Amino acid sequence: MCILSAMTKRHLPALIFTGLLGFILGCDPGGESGSQNAKTPSELKAVVSTDRGDFTILLRPDIAPVAVANFVNLVENGFYHGKEVANANPASFSVGNTKPTPNYTFPAEFSPELLFDRPGIVAWTLMDNPAMVENSIPHPTRFFVTRTAQSPWNLTYPAFGEIVDGFTVLNGTQKGDWIRSIRIAGDPAPALAPYASQIATWNAAIEAVADPATPGSSGGIPIPEGTRPAGF
Repeated sequence: MCILSAMTKRHLPALIFTGLLGFILGCDPGGESGSQNAKTPSELKAVVSTDRGDFTILLRPDIAPVAVANFVNLVENGFYHGKEVANANPASFSVGNTKPTPNYTFPAEFSPELLFDRPGIVAWTLMDNPAMVENSIPHPTRFFVTRTAQSPWNLTYPAFGEIVDGFTVLNGTQKGDWIRSIRIAGDPAPALAPYASQIATWNAAIEAVADPATPGSSGGIPIPEGTRPAGF
């Protein structure tokens, strides 16, 4: 017992120092844990309201930054307000068809994290020659959502998000349904800021083909506050 007591007294300062050091490192906001949390971006989502209900898209600016900036810009300009579901089949449905279509392009972005190996993938359609996607996406305003896995579409259609809520609405959507509104949930500024000059070009192209007429079949859906109607 005396030997144990002597060893305890001799090692007591070291034990206290080790305990204090561990406490300080565990509480240090600049430590590894704090750095990882600081680098975690906030989620950016788009809530799509339709005649059948809502579904939510998780946008992926981390892997498709230009595509997400384009989509968010279109949403914030009210481009999809009152738009009709242009096509629907067991594989997918598409939204945002306009004639004439805005004439601008941007590079296609692909990632193994967004493959067509599951339902609910959101991607741009190719309204012109599909071969164009090798270099750029033509008229990137019309998007589609898959209902089933479509692996042959990998590396053909550029995806930029996926459905995380509202799969019942996804499966029930039919041609002729209407998009009442789309709103962005989360802070879109970090996604838009790097592409300010491109966005100005995109908006000029959208305005060039804008139709001042209100879509007559939309049932008089009010334009959401804070959005500017573009494309009609």
